[in-house]
Amino acid sequence: MNANLIKAQLVEEMISSWDLVKGLMKGKVKVIDLNESTGAVLFLDQKIHSIGKVPQQTELEKLWDWLNEADFDSYFETNEFSKSYEPAKAFEQVGSGILAIRISNITKDYLVWFKSEQKQTVSWGGKNKKIYTQTEEGLRVSPRKSFAKWEEQVIGRALPWKDYEIQTALALRNDIKDFIVQKYEEVKKLNDELVQAYQELEGFSYTVSHDSRAPLRSIDGFAEILSEDCEEILDEYGISLLKVIKDNAKKMNRLIDDILMLSKLGNTKPIFNKVELVPIIREIETTLRNIEPADRNIVLELKEPLPSIMADQTLMYQLWQNLLSNAFKYTRPQAIAKIEIMAKESDTEVEYTISDNGTGFDDKYAQKAFEIFSRLTTDSTFEGTGVGLSIVQKIVQHHQGKIEVESEKGKGATFRIILPKGMSSL
Repeated sequence: MNANLIKAQLVEEMISSWDLVKGLMKGKVKVIDLNESTGAVLFLDQKIHSIGKVPQQTELEKLWDWLNEADFDSYFETNEFSKSYEPAKAFEQVGSGILAIRISNITKDYLVWFKSEQKQTVSWGGKNKKIYTQTEEGLRVSPRKSFAKWEEQVIGRALPWKDYEIQTALALRNDIKDFIVQKYEEVKKLNDELVQAYQELEGFSYTVSHDSRAPLRSIDGFAEILSEDCEEILDEYGISLLKVIKDNAKKMNRLIDDILMLSKLGNTKPIFNKVELVPIIREIETTLRNIEPADRNIVLELKEPLPSIMADQTLMYQLWQNLLSNAFKYTRPQAIAKIEIMAKESDTEVEYTISDNGTGFDDKYAQKAFEIFSRLTTDSTFEGTGVGLSIVQKIVQHHQGKIEVESEKGKGATFRIILPKGMSSL
C-alpha cells in the first residue's frame, strides 16, 4: 500500500478515536505499516507504548533518556545504532536501525521505528588485511593473493532507511503535532465549559442552601412551640411526631451546612502557615467527648510527635473534625472505643494516619467513601449527611495531597492523609 495512503489512514484513525495511541497502534492500519520497520515505540506523556519487535522496557527507558539528551532537531536515523549509542548492542537483533522523530521539544515526546539486524556476508577479492611473517631479517609482509576469495560477516547493521521512509515520517510528525494542537484546543474548550458549569452549580447550591434555611428555621421553631405549649394535650404519638420533625429539621440544617462548606471550598484558596496538629486534635477531642454519653469509654491514643505542617489552619481543623467525628460515631457499638492517630515521613511526603476499631465497611467500596452523599454504612442508627468525607478529600486536594482508606467490616477503618514534603515543616 502507498505510504501516503497509509499515513492518511493513520490520521483518520487518530481523529476518529480522538486518541493518539489508539490511532497509531490499535487501528486497522498501524504505524509500522508506514515503512519497512519491524517495531515501533511511542514515548508520550511519560508513558511508553509499543508495537511489534522492540527492546525490553528497561532498555526503552534508557533510550528515552538518550533521546532527550541527543543533539538532533526533528529526526534521527541510522542503520547501525550501536555506533551512536553503545547500549544498543544489547538489542541489535530487534533494533540495529532506528528512525526517531521528535514530536515535541517541550514535552519530550518521540515516535521511534526499529529495524531488525540483517546479518550480511561480504566477499573480498583478497583478504583485506596484511599478513606478516617472521623471517631472519625480521617481520615481512606476505604477498597478497588477489585471486583468493575471503568472506567477512557483518553484524549490528540493519537495512538502510529509504528517503521516502524518512520523508513520510516527518510528514506524519506534522500531522501528529496538528492533532495535538487540535486536541488541546478541544480540551481547553471543554475545560472552560466545565469551569463555567461548576461555577453555576456552586452558585445554585449556595442559593438553594441559603434559601432553605428560613423555612427550616420556621419548621423547627413551630415544632418547638408545639412541643412546649401543647405537650399536655398531645398524646404520646403526637409528641413522637414532633420529635421526628425537629430531628429532621436539624438533620437538614447539618446537610445545608455541609453543602455550603463543600461549595465554598471550590473558591477557597488555602492560606499556608505553620500549623501544629496536636492542639487542634486535642481541642476537637474535648468537644466531641462533651457531646457523647458520659459513660462512653473512648481511648484516643495520639502517638507523638506529629510533624507540624504548612497548611490552612481553618481547613485542617475542618478535616480533622470530620475524621474524628466519624471515628467517634462508628465506634459507638464497641465496649471500648479505640482511636489511634500517628504520622510517619519519607524524603518526599508526610503521612498522617487515623485508625479505629469501629463497624468498618467492605473494602471494595473504599473509593466510593469519598463520593458526595455516600454513606459508609446503611445502618440508620448512625447519623450523617454523606458529605463529610467529600469535604475531607477536597481539603486534602487543596493541599496537593491525597487520601486513602482501608477497612474491613466489623474491624474498623484506617484513613491515610498523604501530603507532599515540600508543603510540610518539622
